[in-house]
Amino acid sequence: MAQAMADETKKLFMSIGLSENKALETLKNETLSEQLKAAIEEAQKHCSDGIDKATGNLLYHVATKLKKQVKHRLAFLTEYVASGNIATELQLTAALEYLLHHAVGQVNVAVFEEHCGVGVSVTPEDIENAVEELIQNTNTVVGKTIPSTWDFDGRSS
Repeated sequence: MAQAMADETKKLFMSIGLSENKALETLKNETLSEQLKAAIEEAQKHCSDGIDKATGNLLYHVATKLKKQVKHRLAFLTEYVASGNIATELQLTAALEYLLHHAVGQVNVAVFEEHCGVGVSVTPEDIENAVEELIQNTNTVVGKTIPSTWDFDGRSS
């Protein structure tokens, strides 16, 4: 009976993208296994098409990083991950940090979402434009023009 449950749980873990070895390793840690299983089951309520590997990876991080003080926030956090509102490890880290600092009482959803960057997306073009603007502003402050091309010895061409 216990082996059948372990096999079922291993399949559940593998269904979110964990390798067989990672699933077996996770099963050795009872607390982590219970937390991951709970996160997956909660996420399944919000993912009618199944849980993709990226979401599964975030759920694994939820299970490994969620502190005891905020364990009661598992369903709340998992819903954000499953719905794609928290889609990166950086957002998840910010969410965990916020929840840890607000472990008691109601979560101010608007402040939580702002803290985690829910709804914020940054494209590579956005980053490139911001860097170019920063460099241009730095040139203006310094009062010098930085050459756009440099030779291998550091002199401008």
